[in-house]
Amino acid sequence: MSLLTVGQTTYTGDKRYTSEFQYPDNWRLRIKRVNSSDEGQYECQISTHPPKFIHINLHIN
Repeated sequence: MSLLTVGQTTYTGDKRYTSEFQYPDNWRLRIKRVNSSDEGQYECQISTHPPKFIHINLHIN
């Protein structure tokens, strides 16, 4: 698994990945020009104690 974003800071060299914040507490990962290599599991982590995780499986048709 690779770190893509933290907040609005992107840690991947792939410019297709960005994060967006929508008030009051909604974060979205946006992938532009999605392709089959983007398919797989993505994880969203909330930095609480203990941390909370949401796993998303992206399937490309």
